[in-house]
Amino acid sequence: MQKYLVEAMGTFFLTLAISFTSFTGNPIPVGLMFMAMVYIGFHISGAHYNPAVSFAMFILNRMHLHEMLKYIGAQIVGALPALGLFTIISDVLFSPEIRFDYPLIVSTGMETLLTFVLILVILTIVLLDRYKSNTHGIVMGLTLMAIVSIGGIFNPAVAVASIIVNVVGDGIFVGLYPVVVYIIGPCIASIVAAHSFRFLNEK
Repeated sequence: MQKYLVEAMGTFFLTLAISFTSFTGNPIPVGLMFMAMVYIGFHISGAHYNPAVSFAMFILNRMHLHEMLKYIGAQIVGALPALGLFTIISDVLFSPEIRFDYPLIVSTGMETLLTFVLILVILTIVLLDRYKSNTHGIVMGLTLMAIVSIGGIFNPAVAVASIIVNVVGDGIFVGLYPVVVYIIGPCIASIVAAHSFRFLNEK
């Protein structure tokens, strides 16, 4: 039970940082928050805080299907109250549509490409013994900070939570655009990153 609570908590604080970055445009809090949550929860749950990471772990047979689904459920449960708190504080419903103002294929391609980088870095640091050290949180946090500065969410839990919050809070479905870009894109990135990791590190 502890690992699912940690996944929910870590995703909550990460989502809070991501949502306020939509106002400030400053990616530093996102990277620092992820770094902090990694150090808090890595030894308990692996500090995924992202369905795309859990999906990649499943593809690499590092998680069973039922465990992956519990992780993803915990991550979404963590993201929901974070976006609710963001709405209370800002009086604005968070919508991932504000992230990209490009055609669907361009936005999806960017989200997929940058999520691929994030997941491949995480897989490399977590799964290879040579990189296991106390600096893994720093590297993972800086990677997320770098890609968030370009623009995007890179976390389907945040996207799913934002869709739910918009439907419940405003009675409006945000459309297929964020579903394709922020959910399907990262899932594709998970598949490509997992197979790339396997190919690059096979002996």
